[in-house]
Amino acid sequence: MVEFADDAEMAMRAPQAERFFVAIGVSEEYRPFFESDEAALYDIQLEDDALVIDRVRKHYGVTITTDDFRVPFWRLLDRLEGPPR
Repeated sequence: MVEFADDAEMAMRAPQAERFFVAIGVSEEYRPFFESDEAALYDIQLEDDALVIDRVRKHYGVTITTDDFRVPFWRLLDRLEGPPR
């Protein structure tokens, strides 16, 4: 049996993660299959940092930095859209 890290936080944010990947232009074939609660944006995105930062600013109206690429992705999603309801 393969054991994965916990993904409860990311599971609650699956719609937000999907919207994020669409907003920054990640095609479906390059989207992660599994995102643990420990995963940061650096772990799951393949685009150029500056491109992602620009697309986030344009789509969400929020300026992120490369420091944000190191926090758990679910926390970044909460910063961009708020926590799930």
